[in-house]
Amino acid sequence: MKKKRYVIPLSAALFLGILLPAGADAAAPASSAVMADKARSCYSAFLNRKLIAASYNRYGYDMADINGDQVPEFLFTQMIGGKSYLYTYNASANKVKKLKVAALGKSAPLMYYSTRKHQVCFVQADTGGYSYTVWQYKGKKLKKKYKIKYFNGKFKKRGYTYNGKSISLKKGQKKIRKITTSFQGLRYTNQ
Repeated sequence: MKKKRYVIPLSAALFLGILLPAGADAAAPASSAVMADKARSCYSAFLNRKLIAASYNRYGYDMADINGDQVPEFLFTQMIGGKSYLYTYNASANKVKKLKVAALGKSAPLMYYSTRKHQVCFVQADTGGYSYTVWQYKGKKLKKKYKIKYFNGKFKKRGYTYNGKSISLKKGQKKIRKITTSFQGLRYTNQ
């Protein structure tokens, strides 16, 4: 009989561990936790409606608190439609609100984010190269931070630009590597 007493608290703890993202603040107010749960539930239902089920469709998604308000944002990208999205939760309407959308081009569905820096990186690629555009999302404001663009030499001289200004290949590669190693990639993909 004593063993049954431990099963209920342990299963409740495991369930909460699944609901709360890694590094979640245990001292967060109960209203923030409830709001975060509602947001995750809303995002899950939204994903089920939005995701196109096709064997050739590559996609990725994640839920993470980008702006630091204790409520996760939803990041989503898929090949069919060729776009990446950043969504937030609108509590008053219990709906998903689109913050930013970017075309993928011929890119794989890649996105990166940093909850520590409050940033999201949209990746776009085409025949002539690729770009990484980083957006800052703090509080309720979304602002473009910088854009690194690589030209492969097909249409324009091979090299990188940073916010429109030419930089060396070495410097450009270093900036891209910094994003891909210090930012988190989408956790749920079928790539």
